[in-house]
Amino acid sequence: MPKKLEDVGSERIADYFVSYLYKEYPGDMHVRRVASWIGLIVLGIDKLADRRYIPRSRQLLFSYKGRSFKAKFNHHAGSGKGLKRGGIDNV
Repeated sequence: MPKKLEDVGSERIADYFVSYLYKEYPGDMHVRRVASWIGLIVLGIDKLADRRYIPRSRQLLFSYKGRSFKAKFNHHAGSGKGLKRGGIDNV
């Protein structure tokens, strides 16, 4: 069975995530603030990944040199000094 959006281009994957954010979290800047970075992250992953797909609505799973990683939203990520504004983690 094919994985969700496994055989589509980077632009389609970025569109999926941006649409998801704006549909599921209208007006919530805590989550939507990452929308401007999604395309850049997907393009970076695309340059490295052997394959990639979406296992869950908020995760992009990709493999690199035989290892699997996930790019996912983390509500507790922040930019130092105790600010927890949310962000994207690669785990």
